Amino acid sequence: MYDIHYPATKSFNFGVGIKRAGRLFDIIGQPALLNCLFSAVNSVISRMFFKINKSQRFTPGFICVLHTFGRDLKWNPHIHCLLSEGGAGASIPWRKVDHFNYRLLRDSFQTTLLSELLSRLGDSFKKVKSSIYANHKNGFYVRALPNKCEPSKVIKYIGRYLGRPVIAASRIDSYDGDFVTFHYNRHEDEKLITETVPVLDFISMLTQHIPEKHFKMIRYYGLYARHRKSDLKLHRAISNEYITEAQLAKELREKYMKNPPEGMTSAEVRSMSDDELLDMDYFFHEFDDINDDDFGEEGFYIF
Repeated sequence: MYDIHYPATKSFNFGVGIKRAGRLFDIIGQPALLNCLFSAVNSVISRMFFKINKSQRFTPGFICVLHTFGRDLKWNPHIHCLLSEGGAGASIPWRKVDHFNYRLLRDSFQTTLLSELLSRLGDSFKKVKSSIYANHKNGFYVRALPNKCEPSKVIKYIGRYLGRPVIAASRIDSYDGDFVTFHYNRHEDEKLITETVPVLDFISMLTQHIPEKHFKMIRYYGLYARHRKSDLKLHRAISNEYITEAQLAKELREKYMKNPPEGMTSAEVRSMSDDELLDMDYFFHEFDDINDDDFGEEGFYIF
């Protein structure tokens, strides 16, 4: 990953999706249509920065990641985007941007995505498009989170989050040969939900999220795209001093052995594999500091 040299930037992440958009869940399934999600986010962000100053054509750097699963393992395609807090212009080296119109993101993403789908699906999609506009007058789902992102924190976040599995082993409670029991916190109210399903159904819930061969789930845009002339103005944000997963797992093991999670003992923590420790720590902190109520309709600031 790269970061702009002037100045060293912070970033923020936000998620966009089609939550509660009915038939779109069924429609967006094939790779050609999943590409529309990427295209819509790219278009919205690029235009948002272009409108700041049309002559400068400010270009941010952003990374988009497609997840097709929700906490309940059901089909729920959505994009996570890590966006630089500013952009480089034609003659202005860097323009800091720390306020983004929340309502504009919602409406623009809805309009752009539906237009993309209409161009792919043709007239058969017009009726669905009209019903979606009628039922989603506030635009599609956008969840934004301000970040105090130093480069090292960004890299750690990306490294763990982009490699996130559909479900962590720590969320699978039991398997008796016929049924699998797993749990999750329901998105709407964070209520703990436990489900028991036949093992073949559970496998199907997982395999539906395997992408087709060569389909890119992670894409880089703007300043982070490859083969740009502006790369000469960039420097690596990755420090020469980095911590390996083995070192991180060792630190986490010591931490959780001293203070075991509720329901666990120090001996159980000691017997966990490095991957299990890393997954457990990630899911303990996955939703830290996320609060939808932090952002109003007028917009949100990146602190």
